[in-house]
Amino acid sequence: MFFGIVLSPSAWAMILIAVIGALVIPFMIIAEFANLFPAPLSTIIEVSLGYVGFPLLLCYLHSRKLFGRGMGSMFFFIYKWFYVLIGIVALIGTPYAEGGFNVEGFMFGVIFTTVGLVMIWWTRKIDKSFQDAVETGEEIQAEADREAQIQMQAEAILRAEQMKAENQNP
Repeated sequence: MFFGIVLSPSAWAMILIAVIGALVIPFMIIAEFANLFPAPLSTIIEVSLGYVGFPLLLCYLHSRKLFGRGMGSMFFFIYKWFYVLIGIVALIGTPYAEGGFNVEGFMFGVIFTTVGLVMIWWTRKIDKSFQDAVETGEEIQAEADREAQIQMQAEAILRAEQMKAENQNP
C-alpha cells in the first residue's frame, strides 16, 4: 500500500516507468521540434510546450477522466509529485553545480517547482468541484426520490378516495 492505493509491485513498476517516460519523451520530441527554430524562439517553444504545455494537457486529461469515470489517475498523482521533486532537486543542486551557480539550472528548478505546485493546486480545485458535483447530484437524486414518494402517496390517497367513493355508490 502506497499513497493509500493497493497495487501489485508490477503495477507500481509500470506506473513509475510510464511517469518517467512521460517526463522524458515529450521533452525530447518538443526539443527536436524546437531546434527547427532560431535560438531565442526555440527556447521559448521548448519551455512553453515542454515544461508548461504538456503538464497542462495532462491536467485537462486528468479532469476529463475524473468527471468521466469518477476516479482520478495514479499516473497523474505520481507525475505531479515528480515534477515538484525534480524542481526542488534542481533548485537545491544549482548552487553546487560545477563552475558555480547556474542561472539556467535555477530557472529550470523554478519553472518545474512552480508548474508542479500549480498542478497540485489545480488538482485540489478539480477534486473539490468534482465532490461538489457529486454532492449536488446526490441532493438532486434525493430530492427526486422525495418527490417520487410524495407523488406515490398522493396517488395512493387518490385511489383510496376513489375506492371509497365507489364503495359508497354501488
